[in-house]
Amino acid sequence: MAHDAAIERDLREVLENFRQTSGLSHDQLQSFQNASFENIQGALAAIQQRQAQTKRLVYMKRLQPFFASMADYGKVIEVFVRASEMLAFIWITSTFSEAFTSLLETYEYLGEQLPLLSHYQELFSNQKHMRDMLVLIFKDILVFHAEGLKYFTQKVWKQLFQATWKGFNIKMQTLKDNFKRHRQLLEQRASLIEFEQIMCLRRHAEAESQERQRQTCSNRRESVLRWLASANCEAIYESLVSARSSNPKSGDWLLKDHRFQKWFDPLYCSTPLLWLNGLPGAGKSVLASVVVQNARKIPDVSTIFFHCAENDPARNNFVSVARGLLAQLVAQDEALLALVDDEKSTRSGDVILSSAVAAKRLLQVALKRKKTYIILDGLDECTSREQRKEICTWFCDIVDSLPRTQMDEIRCLFISQDDTCGRKDLGMLPTIKITFENNRHDILMFAETWQADIEAHFGRFSAEEVEIAKVVTTRSRGMFIFAKCALKEMSLQPSRDVLLQEWKNEIFPDALDGVYDKIISRILLNGSQSRRKMVQRLLAWVCCAQRPIFWHEIQGMISLDLENERLNEESKRIVGDIKDFCSSLVEIDSVGSLNMMHKTLKQYLCAKAIITPSEVHRELAEISISYLCFPQISQNLPEAQLEKEVLTGTYAFYDYATSQWTAHLLDWLPHSKSAEIIETNECLDNLLDLHFTEPTQVQVVSKTMEGQLTPLKDLDCYNSLAQLIIWNRKRQLGHNSKKNEELSDFPKITALIRSAVERLFEANTTDISRAEIHKYYGQAVFKCPHTHCHYFVRGFQNRADRDEHIERHVRAYICPIDGCPMATIGCVSQKELDKHLRENHNVGDDGDTFPDLSEESQRRSRAKNPSNHQCTLCSKSYTRAHALRSHLRTHSNERPFICTICEKAFARENDRKRHEKLHWSMKEFINEDAFK
Repeated sequence: MAHDAAIERDLREVLENFRQTSGLSHDQLQSFQNASFENIQGALAAIQQRQAQTKRLVYMKRLQPFFASMADYGKVIEVFVRASEMLAFIWITSTFSEAFTSLLETYEYLGEQLPLLSHYQELFSNQKHMRDMLVLIFKDILVFHAEGLKYFTQKVWKQLFQATWKGFNIKMQTLKDNFKRHRQLLEQRASLIEFEQIMCLRRHAEAESQERQRQTCSNRRESVLRWLASANCEAIYESLVSARSSNPKSGDWLLKDHRFQKWFDPLYCSTPLLWLNGLPGAGKSVLASVVVQNARKIPDVSTIFFHCAENDPARNNFVSVARGLLAQLVAQDEALLALVDDEKSTRSGDVILSSAVAAKRLLQVALKRKKTYIILDGLDECTSREQRKEICTWFCDIVDSLPRTQMDEIRCLFISQDDTCGRKDLGMLPTIKITFENNRHDILMFAETWQADIEAHFGRFSAEEVEIAKVVTTRSRGMFIFAKCALKEMSLQPSRDVLLQEWKNEIFPDALDGVYDKIISRILLNGSQSRRKMVQRLLAWVCCAQRPIFWHEIQGMISLDLENERLNEESKRIVGDIKDFCSSLVEIDSVGSLNMMHKTLKQYLCAKAIITPSEVHRELAEISISYLCFPQISQNLPEAQLEKEVLTGTYAFYDYATSQWTAHLLDWLPHSKSAEIIETNECLDNLLDLHFTEPTQVQVVSKTMEGQLTPLKDLDCYNSLAQLIIWNRKRQLGHNSKKNEELSDFPKITALIRSAVERLFEANTTDISRAEIHKYYGQAVFKCPHTHCHYFVRGFQNRADRDEHIERHVRAYICPIDGCPMATIGCVSQKELDKHLRENHNVGDDGDTFPDLSEESQRRSRAKNPSNHQCTLCSKSYTRAHALRSHLRTHSNERPFICTICEKAFARENDRKRHEKLHWSMKEFINEDAFK
């Protein structure tokens, strides 16, 4: 019949679309096609046997309505379709059936919502829109099973269960609603108009659900990334890729190295751990970007990377590395996003992820999700020996702990200098050392590109004058930093004659220090004395800053008049930007902070005594302390005056001064002289007089701190100063004090300043007026008031995000149940959250793999199953588990009773008799006793 062909075509179209879009593997699709009611029965027997062994039997009779509906659906479809392939897809695969324990209630609900379709046979035969509904039911059954199969066959799903089950249930709810509508249409014998109305409602509901899920995921991602507060790894990567844009094949030598290929081969890896090392400036970070770029081309592989940086707290320790890697992983995997969000909301009290234990726990799960390539660059720039060792040891252990059959699932490439620490931590690994011969060709290509640009500007040079590319390559000795600095400096010469005078073949530098000499000579030794002094101060401040410092903070510091206590003198502000003074020696990163172009530059500046770190720390400590003693730094300033000071840039330097004065003081003290201590004493006394409050309970001065403060021992203010320093250091480490334990008024002053800045920013809505505020306080003016927090400096683009963040400082534990007030308000402790979940949502903390059965289900199970060991495949029950296990074998092993009609084998005669009735009665198609 025509309508039979139409429905078969529609079903086949649904099936083909399912194959293309379900996201299931070939093996999983094959399992669907090969599934049958009989292997489901066998799987159920196996499930119950395992449950009996672990004493966790579950009431499975609730599956009966679902199986009855599915079998009946198959019979109805068979009237219109003769393709057994499509019928097979209505049965769930036995692999997925192992997850029935957690899906029983969903199966029960779906079974109850879908009546026996054979009762409506005539309706389907006579009305096309009702046959269309059969196609929709087929589609929903496929989606239901596919979602379940994907969920329960994903890697480490058990570890992800707590965090992701809620999201899975949301998808299931949409399908439940669809089945409910199917039932309504059938029972009401809906007309075509009613059918179309319901279909419109269905489409609207599905679109609304998808949009809600998309928005939830987007909000969750923003929240998680704020909590991770990681360095911008992607921006760093892009800058490194850009650095080799003139020669895209740069680094190909590494890809061809047989030791690297053994690590990199996606199909077979014999060495999952590899150490790449080289001299400072050898181009290790650029090579890291080559590895990342090529690893990203491999399908079904996660590539994550991190570049450490010495003076950046967001890039120089284990937790910062973990945050950076997790931020990349959650961007690729919604299940991991849910896991990290669950950690943030319900387990961790951290405002940003700062617990190494939590970071390791999250990474352990995340790295098992799929094959992962990890590239860790710049390990020698970690803040301490302990941090470097922890990073190397932990990642090596993670890889070594993998089973032999999965040894290549995690690859880790360590990149650092070849130093003593590196050899201790990584010397046992396969190693590639970057040599001059490795880099020679890449440096030559790099230099030839620059030579073309230089000669386009100055004219061609003869071989006797200067062979730019050749001499740069030879003198570099394999150090890219040498080539980069030399070529950049040559391009900045004022004339051809000056270039030849400074860079001709005979006097061309043969070491990196020689290149630095020429750069310093140009920017520091030439020009007026005041300019030289300014450049030297700028280099010193950037070099010795306790964290990456911002240009607006330097402008705020440079414009201070300490003698007259005048702030932000416009005439003192530097005209231009730092590049105009420090040239290529200082770089500006993606968020606007300033950094030395390379760690070798700091070593050079110190070795040449161009800067003396102890003197710089003393200067920065004294400037910061003196600034904090200005009358404008007060909690008693009238609001009008406070706003005036904000608008004139008075507080541009406040963030840095209030958070870093202690660190600079402690770095200077070991090198201090008695006369210098006496000079500094005056501003320390003023600081204490203006901002210190005696503690109600004296803090213990540790032996380590006592040793650091020894130079101050003879000062009259020593005891008070020690208390203030300890208090400030604790705040830097995140040790929150109660209000009655605040030893300084800085927290109150900070709050007042921040409030005024935000208020004025929101009141001045024009781009011009807001630009003035940005000039003094940076691009993100909505900042966290807690000095230890990453966002004290970084800030937020709007008030809502900042306020949400601050709530985590107070109420860090968030209820995971949507719609609950505590999901917004939060709890102050893990204990309070656990209590809230128990009392309000009936959620315990027993850590079961699957959610408990509902109370009603358990009561029903106890009432109908008093012996506790009941077979789900027949009516038998037993008082002992071993008896049930013996009985279950009859369902899957010996089958001596053969059906006289179809020759199907059964374990018991009664089973055979019941089966034979199926050949005679459609009504008795389902083996009722098989579920008792």
